[in-house]
Amino acid sequence: MRIPSIALLASTLLVAGNARALTQPQAEAVAKKYLASLPAEGASYDATKTLTADLDGDGKVEIVLLSTLMGPTYAYSQLMVFADRGKGYVHASTTDISGNVEDMTVDKGIVQIKSKMPGPNDPRCCPSLEKIYRYTLKNGKVIELK
Repeated sequence: MRIPSIALLASTLLVAGNARALTQPQAEAVAKKYLASLPAEGASYDATKTLTADLDGDGKVEIVLLSTLMGPTYAYSQLMVFADRGKGYVHASTTDISGNVEDMTVDKGIVQIKSKMPGPNDPRCCPSLEKIYRYTLKNGKVIELK
Protein backbone atom coordinates (compact mmCIF):
# COMPACT_ATOMS: atom_id res chain seq x y z
CA MET A 1 0.00 0.00 0.00
CA ARG A 2 1.35 3.42 -0.93
CA ILE A 3 1.57 5.91 1.93
CA PRO A 4 1.38 9.46 0.64
CA SER A 5 3.98 11.99 1.68
CA ILE A 6 1.91 14.92 2.92
CA ALA A 7 2.77 17.71 5.28
CA LEU A 8 0.46 17.94 8.26
CA LEU A 9 0.96 21.53 9.21
CA ALA A 10 0.10 22.36 12.78
CA SER A 11 0.76 26.10 12.69
CA THR A 12 -0.87 26.60 16.06
CA LEU A 13 2.01 24.61 17.54
CA LEU A 14 4.70 27.00 16.34
CA VAL A 15 5.85 30.10 18.20
CA ALA A 16 8.85 31.94 16.70
CA GLY A 17 10.20 28.66 15.32
CA ASN A 18 9.88 26.74 18.62
CA ALA A 19 7.13 24.25 19.27
CA ARG A 20 4.99 24.75 22.36
CA ALA A 21 3.89 21.81 24.43
CA LEU A 22 1.83 19.50 22.27
CA THR A 23 -1.55 18.67 23.79
CA GLN A 24 -3.21 15.28 23.47
CA PRO A 25 -6.10 16.68 21.35
CA GLN A 26 -3.58 18.33 18.98
CA ALA A 27 -1.63 15.08 18.60
CA GLU A 28 -4.84 13.14 17.94
CA ALA A 29 -5.94 15.70 15.34
CA VAL A 30 -2.64 15.35 13.42
CA ALA A 31 -2.94 11.54 13.50
CA LYS A 32 -6.58 11.49 12.41
CA LYS A 33 -5.95 13.95 9.58
CA TYR A 34 -3.14 11.78 8.27
CA LEU A 35 -5.19 8.57 8.48
CA ALA A 36 -8.05 10.26 6.62
CA SER A 37 -5.62 11.08 3.78
CA LEU A 38 -4.58 7.45 3.22
CA PRO A 39 -6.10 5.39 0.41
CA ALA A 40 -8.08 2.68 2.19
CA GLU A 41 -9.46 0.82 -0.86
CA GLY A 42 -12.57 -0.57 0.85
CA ALA A 43 -11.00 -0.65 4.30
CA SER A 44 -10.77 1.93 7.07
CA TYR A 45 -8.08 3.17 9.42
CA ASP A 46 -8.65 3.57 13.14
CA ALA A 47 -6.41 5.60 15.46
CA THR A 48 -6.18 2.96 18.19
CA LYS A 49 -3.88 4.91 20.54
CA THR A 50 -1.98 8.19 20.23
CA LEU A 51 0.89 9.17 22.53
CA THR A 52 3.58 11.85 22.55
CA ALA A 53 7.24 11.46 23.50
CA ASP A 54 10.75 12.45 22.45
CA LEU A 55 11.84 9.22 20.78
CA ASP A 56 15.15 10.30 19.27
CA GLY A 57 16.50 12.54 22.04
CA ASP A 58 16.52 15.72 19.94
CA GLY A 59 14.40 17.63 22.47
CA LYS A 60 11.36 17.66 20.18
CA VAL A 61 8.26 15.65 20.93
CA GLU A 62 7.12 13.10 18.34
CA ILE A 63 3.57 11.83 17.89
CA VAL A 64 3.37 8.04 18.25
CA LEU A 65 0.30 6.43 16.69
CA LEU A 66 -0.88 2.86 16.94
CA SER A 67 -3.35 2.43 14.08
CA THR A 68 -5.45 -0.43 12.82
CA LEU A 69 -6.35 -0.99 9.19
CA MET A 70 -9.66 -2.85 9.09
CA GLY A 71 -10.84 -4.52 5.93
CA PRO A 72 -13.82 -6.71 5.18
CA THR A 73 -12.02 -9.91 6.24
CA TYR A 74 -8.80 -8.69 7.85
CA ALA A 75 -7.26 -6.26 10.31
CA TYR A 76 -3.67 -5.40 11.07
CA SER A 77 -1.85 -2.88 13.20
CA GLN A 78 0.81 -0.32 12.35
CA LEU A 79 3.07 1.91 14.39
CA MET A 80 3.36 5.39 12.87
CA VAL A 81 5.55 8.27 14.02
CA PHE A 82 5.11 11.95 13.18
CA ALA A 83 7.97 14.39 13.72
CA ASP A 84 8.13 18.17 13.99
CA ARG A 85 10.24 19.26 11.02
CA GLY A 86 10.09 22.97 11.91
CA LYS A 87 6.87 23.78 10.07
CA GLY A 88 4.53 21.34 11.79
CA TYR A 89 4.22 17.61 12.16
CA VAL A 90 4.81 15.31 9.20
CA HIS A 91 4.67 11.55 8.84
CA ALA A 92 8.17 10.24 9.50
CA SER A 93 7.93 6.45 9.51
CA THR A 94 5.60 3.43 9.66
CA THR A 95 6.13 -0.21 10.57
CA ASP A 96 3.69 -3.13 10.65
CA ILE A 97 3.02 -4.91 13.95
CA SER A 98 2.33 -8.67 14.02
CA GLY A 99 -0.23 -10.42 16.17
CA ASN A 100 -3.24 -9.27 18.15
CA VAL A 101 -2.04 -5.92 19.54
CA GLU A 102 -3.27 -5.24 23.06
CA ASP A 103 -1.50 -2.06 24.23
CA MET A 104 1.21 0.51 23.53
CA THR A 105 3.30 2.52 25.99
CA VAL A 106 6.28 4.86 25.67
CA ASP A 107 9.02 5.20 28.28
CA LYS A 108 12.41 6.93 27.92
CA GLY A 109 12.18 7.08 24.13
CA ILE A 110 11.21 3.43 23.73
CA VAL A 111 7.82 2.43 22.31
CA GLN A 112 6.66 -0.88 23.76
CA ILE A 113 3.82 -2.79 22.11
CA LYS A 114 2.19 -5.75 23.79
CA SER A 115 0.79 -8.31 21.36
CA LYS A 116 -0.46 -11.89 21.39
CA MET A 117 0.69 -14.45 18.84
CA PRO A 118 -0.91 -17.82 18.10
CA GLY A 119 0.49 -20.78 20.01
CA PRO A 120 0.80 -24.25 18.43
CA ASN A 121 -2.65 -25.41 19.59
CA ASP A 122 -4.50 -22.08 19.70
CA PRO A 123 -7.72 -21.64 17.75
CA ARG A 124 -7.66 -18.68 15.31
CA CYS A 125 -9.74 -16.59 17.66
CA CYS A 126 -7.56 -16.83 20.69
CA PRO A 127 -3.79 -16.33 20.47
CA SER A 128 -2.08 -17.05 23.78
CA LEU A 129 1.64 -16.32 23.39
CA GLU A 130 2.57 -12.88 24.69
CA LYS A 131 5.04 -10.94 22.56
CA ILE A 132 6.56 -7.57 23.46
CA TYR A 133 7.89 -5.43 20.61
CA ARG A 134 10.21 -2.50 21.35
CA TYR A 135 10.86 0.35 18.92
CA THR A 136 12.62 3.69 18.77
CA LEU A 137 13.21 6.39 16.18
CA LYS A 138 16.68 6.52 14.64
CA ASN A 139 17.70 8.68 11.68
CA GLY A 140 14.02 9.46 11.09
CA LYS A 141 12.96 5.80 10.86
CA VAL A 142 11.17 3.49 13.28
CA ILE A 143 13.50 0.63 14.15
CA GLU A 144 12.80 -2.48 16.22
CA LEU A 145 15.06 -3.06 19.20
CA LYS A 146 16.13 -6.64 19.83
